[in-house]
Amino acid sequence: MNKLLLFIKTYHYLIVGIILIILNIFLCLFTYNLNVIPIKYYFLIFGGLLLLEIFSITFISRKNKAFIIIGYIFTFLLIVLNGCGIYYVSVTDHFLDKAFDNAKREYTNTFYVLSLKDSNNTLDNINEKSLGYYKDTPNIEQALKELTTKYQVNSVSYDDIESMFQKLETDISYVLIEKNLYTYIIDSENELNKDHYTIVYEYTLTFEEISEDDLNPDTSNPEQNKDLAETNNINIYIGGTDFSNQLYDFNMIVSINQDTHKVLLTSIPRDYHIPVYGKGGRSDNMGYHGAWGITTSMKSLEQLLNLKIDYYVKVRTNSLVGVVDTLGGIQFCSDKSFYTTHATVLGSWDDSKGNKLYVEKGCRNYNGIEILTISRERLAYSGGDRQRQKNCQSILISIFNKATSPSIIKNYQSLLNSISDLYTTNIPRDVITGYIRDILDNNTKWTFNTQSLDGYDSSGTVHLTNYVDYIMIPSQDSVNRASYNIKHN
Repeated sequence: MNKLLLFIKTYHYLIVGIILIILNIFLCLFTYNLNVIPIKYYFLIFGGLLLLEIFSITFISRKNKAFIIIGYIFTFLLIVLNGCGIYYVSVTDHFLDKAFDNAKREYTNTFYVLSLKDSNNTLDNINEKSLGYYKDTPNIEQALKELTTKYQVNSVSYDDIESMFQKLETDISYVLIEKNLYTYIIDSENELNKDHYTIVYEYTLTFEEISEDDLNPDTSNPEQNKDLAETNNINIYIGGTDFSNQLYDFNMIVSINQDTHKVLLTSIPRDYHIPVYGKGGRSDNMGYHGAWGITTSMKSLEQLLNLKIDYYVKVRTNSLVGVVDTLGGIQFCSDKSFYTTHATVLGSWDDSKGNKLYVEKGCRNYNGIEILTISRERLAYSGGDRQRQKNCQSILISIFNKATSPSIIKNYQSLLNSISDLYTTNIPRDVITGYIRDILDNNTKWTFNTQSLDGYDSSGTVHLTNYVDYIMIPSQDSVNRASYNIKHN
């Protein structure tokens, strides 16, 4: 025991040096695996740490007490520096693994089996009864197949939804309908009343996104059968879901040019009425394209703008609240004062459950639920959805600026966890790390520009039905201009 103490006392500086070198090696390996630090900075950082370690060991090895104290102070600081470095690099590495190329390439649809409320029709006596379905319901064939494997029903196809509901009890006993479609027609101004029907069965099915082998122009529509233009940009489609987590209220193409260090945000209104990919040229509002998965939305925009979209990001609306709150709120600037149409509630369209938000003219900080409420607002503006898209652009830029500021270091891990829960994406990790390396290597400030597709207010059929509602007919000049700007960003 005495020999061990003597050895430690005599060679304490070597023990300290070994500890520092081990920590340095771990930090070096973790950082190299992260693959975001340019080589010139990599050698500069670890060369500097090595020199400081040699400096500390040299001071500790002296017999002068003052030098030894200074050496140990430097040693303590280096241990803390290496420990913090290992922690933040590990957290970042875990985030990058979790947050990119995490898309499951699948989506869901929920279906209802309905009967008249005052009938005696239940799930128990559904066998041998007739069931109606609307033929253009998303994924109706698979939904019908799932149902008929469990129950012996006689299915009847209808071209018109209202006619189908009118046939309840006279020709059919049940109706099979997709949840979002049912919600829409019940909320529409028609004779159908939610109180007249009972949901006797509800089930959710998972479907695969369009595979890469199927990503080709819709040959059933000659207007869409054209080559997709390649650009120097990486184009990323961002689709923000509503509370159903299926339909897309927010649609944006983010175009990143690594040569010019420019980012162009192109917003597409929710009610933009364009052909649905793979539906024979039939058009619908952009928000409803997501009923067939995010890849369908992406392909529809590709063919509208005649360009290649490389990746997609599916943003869950509810998670926006957590990200903004983790950042401590973000700034939003309004050119007018108003009360929001929607209440500050999460996960519900029922605005009677919360209070309306008063948005003051000028710039101020808002928390997560307030930012979500502002991002949903369109009726308070004369520009309607056009202004909402601009507000969403502004919110996205504010989040980026706040998230890249030095002040977020204290909530670093919480922020990364919130961000990774915000979305799913098919963007590979190496694409992101490549951009980070470029930013660090060139030390160039990136500039953000925005544009929005525009059109003409009109009315037309929506949800691939004969229901008529508000639509925005695309302005071809606006489409051409936006396409040109993306390609020449």
